[in-house]
Formats: sequence, C-alpha cells, structure tokens
Amino acid sequence: LHGLETPAIRIQSSFYSAIERLLQSQASLFLRPSILSLIQQGVQSPYISVREKNLKLLLSASSILPSLLLLYATVIRQSTLDRGVSVRRAGGRLVVRLMSHVWAKRKTLGKEAVIRVFGWVSERVLAEEEKSIRKICEESVLEVVFQKDEWVLVGECCELLCQQALVCREEQADRLFRELNEILVQPSHYSEYRQ
Repeated sequence: LHGLETPAIRIQSSFYSAIERLLQSQASLFLRPSILSLIQQGVQSPYISVREKNLKLLLSASSILPSLLLLYATVIRQSTLDRGVSVRRAGGRLVVRLMSHVWAKRKTLGKEAVIRVFGWVSERVLAEEEKSIRKICEESVLEVVFQKDEWVLVGECCELLCQQALVCREEQADRLFRELNEILVQPSHYSEYRQ
C-alpha cells in the first residue's frame, strides 16, 4: 500500500498489478478500511491512469465478492462523473454491476437503495456523451424497467427516469428514448422484453 504513494506512475503501476494478483486469491482484503481508503485516494489522483487502475481493481474484486459494491458505492458514483472517458467507462461498468446487485438484494436493502442507484444509472444515460458508456447504462435501465415481479418499484423507477428526462436538455431526452428504442428492437432484446 505504501508503494502506491510513490509519485512515479510507472512504479505505481507495478504495485497495482501486485495488488490485483493478490486479490485473485484474497478479495476479502477489499473489506479492510486501509484498502477502502487507498481506493478513495486513488480515484482522486490527478492522473487518469491511476484513477482508472483503481476502478479496474474494484471491478476485479467485485466480480469475486459482489458485496464490495455497496461498500464502495460512493467511489463508484464519483467515478461516473470523472473527466476521463476511460475512468467513466470503468465507473459505468461498476454502477451497472451495482444496480444488478442492489436489485438482487432489494428485499434486504429496501426500495430506497434501488431507486437511488437507478437514479445514478439513468442520470448517466442522460448526461453521458460517450456512446459506449451510455449503452451499458441504457441496458441496465431496461433491465429494471422490464422486471415482471416488482411493478410498484419499477413504476417508481420509471417515474424518476421521466422526471430526470423533463429537467435535462431536450436533445438529451430525445436521444435517451431513441437509443432505448434502438436497443429494444434488436432481436435479442425484442424477444425477451415483448412479453
């Protein structure tokens, strides 16, 4: 961890690689406050490559231990607003993964958690300029909107999406609904969602 404090970015990269190898066998280390603090510092680094590496570490760790996503929710939210496209791309993947996790745990986490994270995802859909990031967030929005077993919660999420669309620029709202429609008419999605 101390090695990551070096100002030499190339040396930092070596330490990030070492930590990534370590978490392959011990992802639970990410539950420790020292690692949480490290990741929080890393996403505030002035270097895009350092911020991106922190998020990729978190992506790797959360694929092994999904409960980490809740612990790092603030970091994930912050990363979706980053000025670096590669950082936002990793942040988008994390927020989508967080949305899936929160939805799966909605009975224990409560509807407020689902609506809050859904708001983050739909906010990215409306504000994000990079199409690849928007697309993964749009697919996450559709996964929630077409859930068959939670109509009241889905309705509240849809209401939030509509409220966000009303207060954004008109071209952003138009783009959202056009791109959602483009996803829906793809054969893989059409057969799944038309029911």
